[in-house]
Amino acid sequence: MDTSPQHKRPIWLGVLAAALAPWLFVVCWALVAASGADTAADFLALAALTFVLAVPISLAAMLVAGLPYVLWLRSRGWLTWLSICSGAAAIGALALACFTFLDASAQQAPDFMAYSLGAGFGLASGVAFCTGTGLTIHSSRTRFAGRLNSGVRAHDRSG
Repeated sequence: MDTSPQHKRPIWLGVLAAALAPWLFVVCWALVAASGADTAADFLALAALTFVLAVPISLAAMLVAGLPYVLWLRSRGWLTWLSICSGAAAIGALALACFTFLDASAQQAPDFMAYSLGAGFGLASGVAFCTGTGLTIHSSRTRFAGRLNSGVRAHDRSG
C-alpha cells in the first residue's frame, strides 16, 4: 500500500481556507455589485456583518461534517478534488438549509434558493480546502496513479 501523502500542506490550513471562502465570496460579490451610491463605510459594515455570520457557520459545517468526511476520504485513499468539491457542495447545501430552517425570522422551510446558495458556498469552500492543502487532482493512492508512478519509476531505473 502506498503511504505517500495525498496533500502537500496540513489539513488545518485547508479547514481555515474553507471557513473563510464563503465570506470572501460574498465580499467579492459585494465589490462587483456595489453601486456608485455605496460608501466605504457601507461596504465595511457589510463585510463585518457577513464575517460574523458566514465564518462561524462555515467553520461549524466544516468541523461537524466536512472534516470527518475529509478524514474518511483520506483513510480510503479517495481524497481528490472531485470528491472534496462534490461533498462540500452537498454539505454546504444542507448547512445553509438547516440555518435557514432554524432562523426564527424566516418561519418557512428552506427553498431551492437556499439549497443552491448553500451548494455554491460549499463548492467555494471545497475549492479553498483543496487549494489550502495543496491537494492534487488525482489521489496518489488510486490504481491509475499507482500504475503511472510505477511506470515512471521503472523507466527511471532503466535509464
